[in-house]
Amino acid sequence: MALRLRKLLQFLHLTPKQDEQAPAADAPPLLLDRYRHTVTRSPSPKPAPPAGGKLPGDESGPDAVLVESGSFRVDVSRLLDKLREHQLTDPHYFILCWLRCAVASGAKLIELDPVSDGLELRFDGKPFSAQELDQPYAALLDPDAPEVRRGRHFAYGLLGVQRLEPDRIEMVSGMPGSRAAMVLAGRDSVPQETPAAGLEDRTVIRLRWRKGSPGPDRHRLLTLAADSFGLAEATLVVGGREAPSNPWEAPSRKATGKWTAFSREGWRGAVCHFIPRPNELPTATAHVYVLGTRIQDFVRHQYSAFEAYLSRDDLKLDASQSRLVEDERLEVGLRTLL
Repeated sequence: MALRLRKLLQFLHLTPKQDEQAPAADAPPLLLDRYRHTVTRSPSPKPAPPAGGKLPGDESGPDAVLVESGSFRVDVSRLLDKLREHQLTDPHYFILCWLRCAVASGAKLIELDPVSDGLELRFDGKPFSAQELDQPYAALLDPDAPEVRRGRHFAYGLLGVQRLEPDRIEMVSGMPGSRAAMVLAGRDSVPQETPAAGLEDRTVIRLRWRKGSPGPDRHRLLTLAADSFGLAEATLVVGGREAPSNPWEAPSRKATGKWTAFSREGWRGAVCHFIPRPNELPTATAHVYVLGTRIQDFVRHQYSAFEAYLSRDDLKLDASQSRLVEDERLEVGLRTLL
C-alpha cells in the first residue's frame, strides 16, 4: 500500500516536501462510499425524445445493460483521500478540470448551463467508453491508462465536485448505438431511473442538488468558467453567451495597445508591448493557459514592459491543479518571452 502511494504521488508531481504538508484545515474528508456508482451501456439506439421532453439521459430504455454497480474499493479510497490533500483547494475549480477534459477530448463546442436543480455541461469530441466510466479514477492510479491526460482532468473534477455534495452526478457519453451512462448517487438520494443513452453523440454531465439544499454558487461557477477560458480551439458557451476565445479581446479588459498573435514551437498566444510609466520598472507579465484554462501568471521585472497570453497544452500541472510544474519545457517557453 505504501509503495503504491509513493508511486502515485510521484506520478502526480508531488515532491516529498509537499507530501509532508498538512491538509487544508477546511478540507472535508473525501468519502467515496458516500456515493453509489452505477454504469450502464445501451447496445442499440433509442428513439429521439419528444420536443420539450427530457434531456437525453433522463430515463433508461429496456435494453440498457448494467456494466457495474457498487462502491469503490477501500484501498483506492485511501489513496484518493491522500491525493485530495494536495488538490483543488477550492472545490469550485472542478469546473476548470472538466473544461480541460473537454478540450483534451478534442471538443469543438462546450456548453455550460444552469438547470433547475443544478448544472449541465455538454461537449463533443471523443466520447468516453463504458470502461472509462466504470473506472473514473483509473487515470490517477495508472499512468498507462487509456486517454490518461483527459482522464486525469475528469477524475480531478469528479473528486472536487463531490466536496460540494451534489445529490447525483450523471454522465452520458458514447456514439449513437453504444452510449454509456454513469451515475454517482448519494446513499440517501431519492431513487431515480438510470440515464438513458439517447441518440446524441455528445458527452453530457448533469449535477443535481437536493431541493432545499444550499448547493454551490452557480453564478460563481459560470463566471469562473467564462473568465478562465481561452486560447483553445473549442468554443465555450456559458448560459447561452459565448465566452471570448482570445482573453486579450475580452470586453472587461482595458485597452493597453496593439496585440500581436503568434504560434511557434508548440506555443501560441499574443503579446502587447507598452511603455512603462515614469520612474516605474519595466514589468513583463505572462498569463499561461493549458487546455483552454488559465493556470498561472508569471511577473518579472526586466528591460522591457509587455503583457502576454501563452498556451501550451502539454505543460504539466502539479497536484493542486492550480500551478504549473516548473520543468525545462516551461522555462524554455518563458525565456523566449521573459
